[in-house]
Amino acid sequence: MYFVRSTVIVMATSPDYALVAGAGSNGGKVGACASKKKCALMAVATIAVTRFTTLPPGRNSVCGPHYTPANLIGLTWLPGCRWGPHTDAEFDRCGGGCFDSEFIRHIENFYDTNGWQAVSFQSRNGSRGQDQVELKGWYIPPSGAATGNGTAPRVVVQHGWGENANKFEAQVTGFMLASAGFGVIIPSLRDHCLSAASSHKSLAWGWDYPLDVLGAWDYAVKDPENKLGGELPPDQVGMVGFSMGAFLSMGAFAYEDKVAAVWADSPPYSVKEMVAWTIEQEMGSHFLGAVPLAMEKMALLDQDVLHIDPEERLNSSTPRPVMIVYNQNDGIVPNAQPKQYVKLLNDLGFPVEEWSTKTKCDSDFRKIVILEQPVEYRERLCNFFTKAFNQSSDRCASLSPIGTATTNGTNTTVAMTNVTSGNATTNDTNTTVAMTNATSGNATTNGTTNVLPTTTTTTTTTVIARLAK
Repeated sequence: MYFVRSTVIVMATSPDYALVAGAGSNGGKVGACASKKKCALMAVATIAVTRFTTLPPGRNSVCGPHYTPANLIGLTWLPGCRWGPHTDAEFDRCGGGCFDSEFIRHIENFYDTNGWQAVSFQSRNGSRGQDQVELKGWYIPPSGAATGNGTAPRVVVQHGWGENANKFEAQVTGFMLASAGFGVIIPSLRDHCLSAASSHKSLAWGWDYPLDVLGAWDYAVKDPENKLGGELPPDQVGMVGFSMGAFLSMGAFAYEDKVAAVWADSPPYSVKEMVAWTIEQEMGSHFLGAVPLAMEKMALLDQDVLHIDPEERLNSSTPRPVMIVYNQNDGIVPNAQPKQYVKLLNDLGFPVEEWSTKTKCDSDFRKIVILEQPVEYRERLCNFFTKAFNQSSDRCASLSPIGTATTNGTNTTVAMTNVTSGNATTNDTNTTVAMTNATSGNATTNGTTNVLPTTTTTTTTTVIARLAK
C-alpha cells in the first residue's frame, strides 16, 4: 500500500502519470490500470526506464582545461579517498591498503614524463540516422622505455556509466598500457565531459554509444592527423571497456568484425538483464513483473537502446580474442552476466579468457582490481594484447616496476624499488597537485562549468529503495 501511494507522488511529474493517476488506498479502480498491483508494476517500470536512460550526474566532473593526465589521478574520485587533491599521508591513509601515495605519484610522474595529447574525432556514422558528433579525449603515446619493433599497436579504453575519460579506471589503464608499449586512446562518450552533446540528451546504450567507441577505434586505426605515428592495420588496434563501457565495447566488437580483440572488465550482458537485476535487488523479486513492461517502454523510445546488442550481434563467423574480467562480489553487475559472455563466446568458437577476482577497495568491489592488483593487471593486459596482435612476448618481460601498497590481507605486498620511469620524488608533507592550463585541447564542457562534486545527488535508485520500505 505504501509503495503504491508513494509511487503516485513520484510519478506525478512523469509523462506516464496518466497511467497511475488516482492510485490510492481507497480501493477504487485506477485510470488505465486494471489494479493497484498493475499500477505499481507500471510505476516501477517507468522509474527503471528513467534510471537507465537518464544521463548520470557525474559524467561531467573533473572536466575542463585545467585537468590533464599529469594531475587527474590525484584529483579524481578514488575508492576511500573521494575527491582530491590529497597529501601523500592522506593517500596512504584513505587508500586503506588498496593503493598508496607511491602508486598515485608514480602514475602522475609517468604521464608528466611520457607525455599526452588532447585529441578529437568524429563518432562513426550510424545506419539509422544517429547523430554524428565530435568526441574528445586523450592520446597517450607508448613509453619509449618499453620494448617492441615498428609502430606500436593501439588500444581504445572506454569508460563506464557516470564516468568519463578523466576518471580513475581509464587513467590507470591508460598508464598501464602506455607503460607496456601500447599507444592508447581514451575517449569520453557523447554528452560526457568535453565531448559534444547529442540531440536526444539521454543515455542511449546500444543506439549510438557503440558508434562513439568505433569512432575512437577508427581514429586509432587511420590516424588522420598523423598524431599517433601513422596508420595501422585494423588487426593492431583493440579495445578495453569498463562496466557499461565494457558492454559498449563488446557491442562495437560484435558490430565491427575487424576489431582485433576486446578486454571487457565487469561487462553487463544486456540491458534487460541489468533492468531485471536492479529491480530485484532494490525492490524484490515480487516486482520482476515490471521487467517486460520496462522493455516495452524502452522499445517505444526514439532511440533504440538495443540497436547494437552484443548478445544479438556476436556470431561465429569472425572469432577473435576476448578477455572477460569480473569480481565475484560485484553487486552492480553480478558475475552471472560476465559468465554468460564466456559461455556464449565459447559456444561461438571465440578464443575467450576469463579472470575472476575477489578484490575490494574501501566498500567497492567492481573495476578496482586495477588499483589493488596493478602489477598482475598490467601483466595480463600486456600478455593478452601482445598475443592478440601477434607481437613478441618480449614486450611484457621487461615492464618497469609499479609501486603498490599492501592489499586486503590476502595478497602479497609488492614493494616499489628502483623505479626507472619518471625520475622524481615526493614528500609526505603538504603534497599538492599543480593545476595548469593544458597546452592542447582547450575545449569547454557542453556549456557547463565543472567542479569537483561536494554534494550527493538523490537518484531514482534511491527513490526506488525508499519506496520499497
